[in-house]
Amino acid sequence: MDSVDLTPLERAQLEDSPGMSDLSFLSDSLASEFNLSGIVKEVKFLKEYNRLVSWYRDLPEGMFISRLLREYKYSEPDLEESRMMCFEALKAYDDFPFGVQADLNGRVTTRKGEKLSVKLATDIYKLVSVMEGGDYCEIRELISLSKSRPSQGKTPKKTITGADVSCFMTSGEVLLLKDNVTALQTDVLNMKQMLHAAEKIRSDQMKTFTNSL
Repeated sequence: MDSVDLTPLERAQLEDSPGMSDLSFLSDSLASEFNLSGIVKEVKFLKEYNRLVSWYRDLPEGMFISRLLREYKYSEPDLEESRMMCFEALKAYDDFPFGVQADLNGRVTTRKGEKLSVKLATDIYKLVSVMEGGDYCEIRELISLSKSRPSQGKTPKKTITGADVSCFMTSGEVLLLKDNVTALQTDVLNMKQMLHAAEKIRSDQMKTFTNSL
């Protein structure tokens, strides 16, 4: 079929016709359908994240866990979904030290001890704590690194980071180390000031000696 050249007025009239409007609506509907799943997930995450952070900031750990269990009605699947959501968000952090292959350890129901729902709620509290600036060591026990381990061959060298070192130290040892570093920095600063003062005295003495000649 030969193409037909339309004037700007004719093209505008055609676009305003019912047929073109229906096609435009259909196109928007298809686009909305394809994007709906991602949008719903994002909105759900943001809503849940804001709610969890608000509870974390306002409530102590025990009350946070109790509130979470009540809101979820002790639903283990829902708590597990929230736990995974928090962990996936945490993995996107630039300073996440465990690698992209890290995964959460599974939680199972035991005959004795804590209920599974309580374990899941406790895990969520720890994850939110780290998301709010807590130490990554707080969630080390929750994470499985088996997927990131080489299956055969030599074990590759691993660069030790500050986060790795702190995981093997108690909080008291970390504080002591920080105090020692601060004291060392102070000593270096004092030494620089003393050297600067000595250099100034030497310069003044040289000027006095030169002028006396």
